[in-house]
Amino acid sequence: NLRAVVPYHKSVKVGTLEAILNQTEVSLENFQKLL
Repeated sequence: NLRAVVPYHKSVKVGTLEAILNQTEVSLENFQKLL
């Protein structure tokens, strides 16, 4: 069970990192629009 849990947590971390990067890209685009 532990072996199955570890990759799951890794994928969740990767997913949250991608979500954060996507949010930063969107906020950067909005910031450039304000300029």
